[in-house]
Amino acid sequence: MHDDDDEALAERWTQRQARLQTLLESHGAAGLDFRVDLGKGQFWWQDGAAQPVVVASTRVLSSYALSDRSVLMGWANRSLPPDATVPAVTGIPERIDDCDETDAWTWAMRVAEAVGCHFVYRAPNSQMWVFLGLWDVRAAAPGDEPFDPGSPWPYVALVLESLVAGVDEGRDVRTLARNYGRTFTDDHLRKGTTLEAPLTAIGERLAALGDAPSPDIRGELVALRDEVAYLDVD
Repeated sequence: MHDDDDEALAERWTQRQARLQTLLESHGAAGLDFRVDLGKGQFWWQDGAAQPVVVASTRVLSSYALSDRSVLMGWANRSLPPDATVPAVTGIPERIDDCDETDAWTWAMRVAEAVGCHFVYRAPNSQMWVFLGLWDVRAAAPGDEPFDPGSPWPYVALVLESLVAGVDEGRDVRTLARNYGRTFTDDHLRKGTTLEAPLTAIGERLAALGDAPSPDIRGELVALRDEVAYLDVD
């Protein structure tokens, strides 16, 4: 894409993002904390009592890894369920390396325009930026109850099972373990809930395996998997 095209793209989306800010301000949601439930495709800004103020539908567009400055498209992220992301866009590669922050925004805007989302929201954590497409942003209605974050343990168990399988196949899964662990510790959905502390603890232990001197971490992964199975018991 040419520079002129990128400039026009940025101008269009700058105007859209300004409209989003105005919308949030008009409903008293500017500066409020947010929550996102990718499993349900829901995004919301909430007040101090955890009541939704503004809600939207959402899907992942892309993510930007701060560590290696790479952009990964949502549909290429194997850690996400397919219905949590936008569909693949023809002509856009799954991964782009050596990107700066402006590049990351540009790729997110390209995808957003291709899939017709209304706004883009950048959800940052300590490891990456996740660019979310938003649709149908509106004030919360009286019947909109606080969203239930649900249990993370079935998903965590699947991740751990996949890592154990990877070791059994002879693969070095330490980098995956580190990245998944950081994802769990940075989980924004369950912040402030009773699930935050145990999920963070599991995430920290999983991330630490990424720095293990030996790739043979099967025993530790199995122990974590069994512990998560216990946590998942009602």
